[in-house]
Amino acid sequence: MRARIFLPIILLSGCVAEFVQTPAAAIIVGTNVRDLGTVDASVLNSPNGALNVKAFGAKGDGVTQNVDAKAIQAAIAAAAKQPPNSSGIYIPAGIYLIDTAINLASGVDITCAGKYLTTLKIATTSGIAIFNSNQAKLSNIKILGCGFDGSINYPADSKTAPSSVAHNIGIYFHSDETPSGQTAHDYQNIEVSDNYFYKLTWGSVYFKGLNMANLQITDNWAKYGSYGWDVYSVFNQGALHPPTGYDYASTGVIIARNHTTLNGPQLLWDPTNSGYASSTDGIQVRGSKQAVVANNTVSYTGGEGIRIEVDNGSTVTGNVVSETGGDGIIVYNQSKGTVITGNTVKNWGRTPLASSIRNYGGTYVVAREFPYATGPKLPSNPLTTNWFSKWPYSTASSQMQTSKIQRYSTTDYYNPATGAGILPFRGFAGIGIYSGSYNVTVTGNQTIPNLSKDSTGYLYASDFGLSCVHPVNGPVGGTCAGGTISGNTFAGRVYPIYHPAYMDPINRHGAVGR
Repeated sequence: MRARIFLPIILLSGCVAEFVQTPAAAIIVGTNVRDLGTVDASVLNSPNGALNVKAFGAKGDGVTQNVDAKAIQAAIAAAAKQPPNSSGIYIPAGIYLIDTAINLASGVDITCAGKYLTTLKIATTSGIAIFNSNQAKLSNIKILGCGFDGSINYPADSKTAPSSVAHNIGIYFHSDETPSGQTAHDYQNIEVSDNYFYKLTWGSVYFKGLNMANLQITDNWAKYGSYGWDVYSVFNQGALHPPTGYDYASTGVIIARNHTTLNGPQLLWDPTNSGYASSTDGIQVRGSKQAVVANNTVSYTGGEGIRIEVDNGSTVTGNVVSETGGDGIIVYNQSKGTVITGNTVKNWGRTPLASSIRNYGGTYVVAREFPYATGPKLPSNPLTTNWFSKWPYSTASSQMQTSKIQRYSTTDYYNPATGAGILPFRGFAGIGIYSGSYNVTVTGNQTIPNLSKDSTGYLYASDFGLSCVHPVNGPVGGTCAGGTISGNTFAGRVYPIYHPAYMDPINRHGAVGR
């Protein structure tokens, strides 16, 4: 039975005139009375005067379809009309079925009862983001204490190619604006804290835009937080080649005290698919200036643990990274002045790049450099040249379909336009400084490899404690130049890398790759 509610009418003077029975359980927010229909008295239990989504028709019972997303959207729309610095909306404990994206609004905070109490659960097989910017320019938003569940579309196991899954994201701020120097979508003063993300196929928190500032991703938990993309990502798409006179680097980015585990494919099932675990990183920061990535825990990620790309002076400190499919921590793509300090990386390289394997008469071989059609001819026997070596990793486990491994061919040249042909693989590193990055400081870090083997090879590609040569890409001039590397404890299984066109800094400087 619904309770009849008696509410005091608050006059503009702040005095209570009298108690009157509202005609339909009006909800009072500040000095505004909104007639929202008869509702349970419990809907008034919102912190700091936030609009309770149940007053807008949300059920949160985990059963009722086609209601909750509309109600939450209506609450956001109503809150957006409130005076500045109002308290936004409140989502009480319950399971809310989300069948369509919910568009955010500037100045409207989202507060839930707790990350394990309030669950926003995707209820469609289509690709949606639960909270979405819808290409709008947004600022001054907090999303606090919510749970996000995309299990309806998450693969049952790692045998599913990421390219085949629906794109479900927990929180998505995105702009497809190009860096033209004319218009840009800004995301500023946004905090995503103390949330729980579960089985999102394409990321838990994903910022993608230009001119982003003061973004805080803190104290969140993610389990299966992404399958085909990074779990926590701040991706500035205009940072690499901005128009003259424009600087699109993100500023004020903090990613701290987050946890993520079991994201991305946990094995490379299809050895013909070079993109199987690509970009399934725990944390990605691209195009930022002086970002801070601190005290996060990243484990069992399909790709890299932490990726810093096109960076200017950011700090990666106090993180614990373990059981990554690829490298532990990488600084990539013309980054400069990055500081990597006080991190621990353990057991990296769980998924060696099996698309690089070729079957030569029953012996598995791997190229250490690109075979281009314009370069030297491929040898008839790959084992007669240091261009190739035997595949050093395990093929006895169930990590891949060995029946799909391609046969070696003297015409299998790499085509950079299509990506077809032999792709080299040189091994993974606990810490990697790649592709033209320079002036990188690496101090006080520890790398602890997994060197276990079975009858066919190493179980992990824990090959380098520190490397300045990308596992796949060709080296770019200036890699590792001008940096400071000191006070680290590096360990890994080091083997030769062949670079016919470049001087190899690994072989030149020894086991720590410097």
